[in-house]
Order: sequence, then C-alpha cells, then structure tokens
Amino acid sequence: MTTLENWRATAFNTAPNSTNRIHSDEMAQAYGFKGGLVPGVTISSYLMHPAVVAWGEDWLTRGFAHVVVSKPLYDDYEFEVEISEPTDTSYQAVLVDQEGTHCANAFMRLTDDMPEPPVRRGDAMLDSDAEIPPVNKEVLEHLCETGMRAMSIRWNAEHSTASYLRDPAQMAPIHQFGNQGFANGAFLLGTTNWVLSNNTYMNPWVHLQTDSQYFAPVADGDELIVECAVKDLFERKGVIARRDLRQRFARRLERFRRHHPTRLRLPPIEDRSHHPRREDDRMLFRLPHVRSRPEKAPYPTLPSLTALRSALTYAGPNRGA
Repeated sequence: MTTLENWRATAFNTAPNSTNRIHSDEMAQAYGFKGGLVPGVTISSYLMHPAVVAWGEDWLTRGFAHVVVSKPLYDDYEFEVEISEPTDTSYQAVLVDQEGTHCANAFMRLTDDMPEPPVRRGDAMLDSDAEIPPVNKEVLEHLCETGMRAMSIRWNAEHSTASYLRDPAQMAPIHQFGNQGFANGAFLLGTTNWVLSNNTYMNPWVHLQTDSQYFAPVADGDELIVECAVKDLFERKGVIARRDLRQRFARRLERFRRHHPTRLRLPPIEDRSHHPRREDDRMLFRLPHVRSRPEKAPYPTLPSLTALRSALTYAGPNRGA
C-alpha cells in the first residue's frame, strides 16, 4: 500500500495584493474576518500535498481532487492535513488549523477510467488594453452569449504562485524548481480566476469548492491558454455564485480539467445581513448542500449557482518569453 501521511505546515497567503481584496487584511477585517484569507486554491494545494508526495507524477497524470472549503484559513496559521480511509489509490482528508477549526475537507483518488480529454475551442484572446467591466447580471449574461476571452499564462519560477508555502523547499519535491518544477495545484486552479478577473471585475469574492482532474504534468516554461465560458447564471440578494468551472491543460495532449462549483461574491460591506455569520468568534462561510465526496458522478452538481466552463491548453514550443 502507498504510504499516505498526515502533513503539518504553516499557511501562506499567496495573494495579499490580489484585485480580490478579501485576501487583504483591510477588507477581510471589514467583513469581520481576522485577516486576509488564504486563497481557496492554495488551501486545495495543501490537501493535495499528501497525494503529490505519495504518488508523484502518477498524481499529475490521473489524479482527481474534490475539495470543499468551509471556514477561513489565515496567513501564518499552523495547520495539519489529517488523512482518513487511505487506500492504494485514494484518501479522504480534513485541514485543521492551530485553533482546532476544520477549515476544509477533500477526497482524492487516482482515476482508472479516465474521462475523454476536452479540446480547445479557439476562443479570441484577451486584449491587454481592453476595459474590464464590473460584474453584474447583465455583464454575465453578455459573457454567456458572446463567450469569454482566453488568456495566455506561462508557468515558471517567477510566477506569484510558484510556491504554495513561504519556504518553497517545504513543498512536495516534484513541485520544487530545483527538482522537476511541475506546476502545483494552487497555480493550476488559479488560472481561471485570473481569466475571469480579466473579463469582469468582481471584488470581493471567496472560493469554496473545486473538483479537478489531471491529465498530464505542466512543466517549467510551458505557456498555457485558458478558455472559459459562462454556463449558468444565478443571483440572489446581492450574492453572485458560480459553479461547474472546467479547466483543461495541454502540451500536445490535454493536461488538466477543472470544475469550480462554488464561488460566492460577497455583498457590499454596508449590507451586514448577508455576511458570513459569527460563531465563537470564528467566521463561517454559508455553503450550499454539498457532498463530502463524490459517488458515481465525479462532478456533483449544485443548484442555484452561476456556472463557468474553462479550458487550458498548450500554446506552443516557445519557452523563452
């Protein structure tokens, strides 16, 4: 049996300067949080870490991850990823912070019956000089009709998410640039966030759930093209959510596909009625009903949410830029 072990580390806010200011201390504290939130994609990479260590490149070629973030994790907080129900090809896990708060849970597995890899649609690319409209229902309806513009992103050691820990040497060896330097989960899951934010401006919002399927590793220097599409729209009482965000990576073949079932746009700070509720001085996210692990369907659906679909593909052989 593959050795799967609990893992301890210190949380690292990889996006304190993001345009999504919920990662800044100032805005997060205005909403009642203790400080800037560690991004959900980074939390996902923490829960993936035991899989990467145990299964290595096998994880990067056929790993499936179902992650639900239920409570905030803060920069410099110590945490532990606790493994349960381990097998040769799967495990469940919960991330517990230094205060004993269960911040997130996950189900990980190596996929035997791989889904068909998606293909690139050929969406138009983003114009760097184009104005970014603020998000609202009309903007999302327009994106649903016309499509979202794609974005080129290069994976390398200079990227802001090159490490999901403050000390890169503490990452799984396969993600360290002194070793193989394959792209980590925080980067891979974060790419569609950047495409979305370059198609419409939304601030603040929180990432709550991601389901993802790897097809192949993304190597140092790979240039990727990210394609997104709005699938469904839903808005209620100033809270906008989106689900089913699919992402794919390719270098001659498809690399990664992602469903991003739940993102919540937080209401204006003046409207306190829809803020996350306070309980024992800890802020809790409101989550729709979700399963802790998928059963037959690898991508559970959630009602009443805005859905996006995205893809990431290899752009070409040029690694110099």
